Amino acid sequence: MITSSIANTSLTIFRTHGTLIFVTSVVVILWNILFIFGLSRMWNKNNWFMNGIGVFEVSNGVAATGLMLLKTADPNDSTGTVRNFSAGVALLSSSTQLIYLNIVPMFVTENGNGVLLATAIAAVVFVLIGFIAGRIKTN
Repeated sequence: MITSSIANTSLTIFRTHGTLIFVTSVVVILWNILFIFGLSRMWNKNNWFMNGIGVFEVSNGVAATGLMLLKTADPNDSTGTVRNFSAGVALLSSSTQLIYLNIVPMFVTENGNGVLLATAIAAVVFVLIGFIAGRIKTN
């Protein structure tokens, strides 16, 4: 569907908005790399890269690729990362992802700035909770 949608998009759209699409894509990819691998390195001292590659793929919308990368890097799950990743994806898809894919698009059309603000606040709260949990775990 995605390929068909892109293939059927008018070239005028790309001429008009191509720069914005490109810049936004680069910024999102760089943000994901820095944010995910940075937090993974701080929060998962032992297996930070393993956790990071799985979560990076989920943040790009493809949990199956993240699981494939984890299973390739650690086929016997000796680090426990695959088990934790699978539990995290199940929690994510049953809570946050369903809300953002089903409810938020309807709300954004009328209240886009409110959704962006709420998402930014939720991200800050989540990161703070992660740092607090990390301190509790290490103490």
